[in-house]
Parts: sequence; C-alpha cells; structure tokens
Amino acid sequence: MDFKEIESLIDNKQYLEAEQQISIIIKDSNNSEKDISIANYLLGYIYTCWNFDKKSTLKAKRYLLDCIKSTYPIPSAIDLFAKIEEDKNVAINYLRDGLKKFPANPEIYVGLLRESIKSEQLEIINEIKLNGSNDYNLLITHLPTTYNTFQ
Repeated sequence: MDFKEIESLIDNKQYLEAEQQISIIIKDSNNSEKDISIANYLLGYIYTCWNFDKKSTLKAKRYLLDCIKSTYPIPSAIDLFAKIEEDKNVAINYLRDGLKKFPANPEIYVGLLRESIKSEQLEIINEIKLNGSNDYNLLITHLPTTYNTFQ
C-alpha cells in the first residue's frame, strides 16, 4: 500500500486500517528510512486525532519523536509534537532545533509563535523578517494577529 492510499484512509477516518497498513511499512526491513520516517509521522498524527478510539498522546509523542530524530525529519511532525507537548520549554526547544534543519520553515515559525511567551514573540517576528519568509499563511494570518498583541 502506498502513502496516498493511507492518507485517504486517514481522511476517511479509517484509522485502524491505516494504522495496520503503516505498521506493515515500519516492520518491513526493505523499506527506506525515509518511508519509515513518513510512516512514524502518520502514526503520530493518527494517535492525536480526537475521534480515534485509541487516541494516545504518549504513543503520538513516541512516533513523532521517531520521525523527528530520524535522518528524514518532517517539519509537520515537529510542529505537531510541539502542539501536544505539555512542557512549553521542551516544545520550543524542538521547534528551535527544527529551524536548524529547516531554516525559515513557516510551519515551525507558526509553532514558535504559538508556544512562545509574549515577550519572545516580537523577537520571533524579527527573525522571520530577517529570514525573508514569504509564506502566505504565516504573513497574512499569524503575524498580524501576533503583532497586534503588542500594540
């Protein structure tokens, strides 16, 4: 089964079937490290879904960390991990590490703005400006909202 089919299962809330297919990918030693990283991200995502009967923050964190710490981390995994991590300092540290791997990634910057305290957000906005991020969602939706809190 390929990832498009698994994503379709997830979109259709067929989480158990998607979980089974992903587990097969992870257990198959012939799969590439990149495929296993994607599979770990998808499992982490599934375990965060509110309407999944087996929802588990602990399992989600484990799978997301497996993705993040792999040779092929995914920016969405970093942001999702930060969303579910209770310790804001840990979340921010993972987001900062994510920026080292993916400089100027708008999804990671949105996570930093979300997780940071107000006094640090202006510094993050200046950092975004310096990096020249031109992501529409970041510039139009998140930055004005965050910036307006300082006025």
